[in-house]
Amino acid sequence: DGLVFQPGSKGSLAYATVRYAGSWNGSARGGLTLSGANVALDHSQVISSSAGDGASHGLDVSYNSTLVMTDTLVSGHTGQGLRLLNSTLIVQGGAWRQNSKDGVYLYNASANVSGATLTGNSGYGLWVESATGITLTGNTLGGNTLADLRLPTELLAAGILSGNTFSGSPTILELA
Repeated sequence: DGLVFQPGSKGSLAYATVRYAGSWNGSARGGLTLSGANVALDHSQVISSSAGDGASHGLDVSYNSTLVMTDTLVSGHTGQGLRLLNSTLIVQGGAWRQNSKDGVYLYNASANVSGATLTGNSGYGLWVESATGITLTGNTLGGNTLADLRLPTELLAAGILSGNTFSGSPTILELA
């Protein structure tokens, strides 16, 4: 497996590369797995995790974890670049690209994503299934297979988007 942060743990990776890490074993699903942990990634890379069942995410974050990312690349995973469940995400810069599913998937999440690039993912660039609070500011999304952004309709009405750039091939926004 890749790096696993257990409940109550804290960690920080700066200028680090996590490569070829992670597979499905029933609990850890990614190159970096957070379960009830607080972790910061700064100018790092999480690239090329894979598993025979196609379920290996770059980062698998759950159970009230907090992930802070600054200028970090997440690319080349057989699952989602980042799967965040019941947790908090803070992003300043960085990129999610060429992941076999979505660049970022959020469920029951709180997120502030600013200055990120989400391109060339085989699913959505960013899929928000549900959110407890979300802000998307100054991001660039384009060339994602299903759509650049998928949101619940009520979030669009809440004004969470500001200054983002979409190239939308084939679709810019899908409302659920």
